[in-house]
Amino acid sequence: MIAEGRIVLGLSGGVDSSAAALLLKRQGYDVVGVFMKNWDETDDDGVCTATEDYQDAKRVAEQVGIPFYSVNFTKEYYDRVFSYFLDEYKKGRTPNPDILCNTEIKFKAFLDLALNMDAAALATGHYARINKENGIKLLRAKDLNKGLTTAAKKDSTGVCFIGERNFKRFLMQFLPAQRGDIVDLNGKIIGKHDGLMYYTLGQRRGLGIGGINTGTGESWFVVGKDLKRNLLIVCQGERDELFSTSLTTGRFNFISGEAPAMDFRCTAKFRYRQSDQAVRVHIKNNGSGEAAAEIVFDEPQRAVTPGQWAVLYDGDCCLGGGPIAEAVPLKEIKLP
Repeated sequence: MIAEGRIVLGLSGGVDSSAAALLLKRQGYDVVGVFMKNWDETDDDGVCTATEDYQDAKRVAEQVGIPFYSVNFTKEYYDRVFSYFLDEYKKGRTPNPDILCNTEIKFKAFLDLALNMDAAALATGHYARINKENGIKLLRAKDLNKGLTTAAKKDSTGVCFIGERNFKRFLMQFLPAQRGDIVDLNGKIIGKHDGLMYYTLGQRRGLGIGGINTGTGESWFVVGKDLKRNLLIVCQGERDELFSTSLTTGRFNFISGEAPAMDFRCTAKFRYRQSDQAVRVHIKNNGSGEAAAEIVFDEPQRAVTPGQWAVLYDGDCCLGGGPIAEAVPLKEIKLP
């Protein structure tokens, strides 16, 4: 048993939280489902996806047989997550607001709500495990079968408030576009971009230069951004400029509260569903009293993107993570 007393569960209407509701109920817990409304807008088809998710969550609660409530966190989400998202894009980075949502909303605002409801524990549908045998450890998930009314529903990934809509069109509503030149590694202008914020390192599609009759005929990829000159830098094929040898984080959060050592080896992930990559980690101070990390790769890594997160693992144990501040290229880009 996790705890005696009420368990407040974040019920999103998705597969994972639905499975969590059923498992907790079957284990005899007093479960209360709570739907968090974090974004209030319709999609490109005029459909309010929050309303659809709410109805899915409500149906799951009825099927499982638990009380169900809704809470509005749209202001907290805008102030704590979306503002950060916009600021990062203004700096030319590619942020991961879903991680900040976990930190600021699910495990801060939602936790405060659960405590006010006199909850003995808070539960979510995150597919990770917690081990408390020797301190608190966050472990990788085990595969679980999914079989409720939302079992066929697609897992929610990517930017949670954008969903399936056109990303560039969505971002244009909040940040003014500043068109500029697309250049190759020699500085030759080969096209126009709609704004540096709309592109990410390693991107191949949506560049608008696929049909030009020049170069090797291979696909074009984004390899860099020159913010001062408003240039989007691209190359043809998998060139060295697309790869990095190491990265640094501005800060790093360890699940246990501290690093296992000042220098250690482990594995890491830098993007969603990436396989584990062998690395060496050097811990240092970021100048503000917080831990930061320099992560050196055993093998060069493709399209390591500032704004995304680096996550470290020791076997099945997640050691922690931090936002990527800078990546060191395998071959430096030198425009004329």
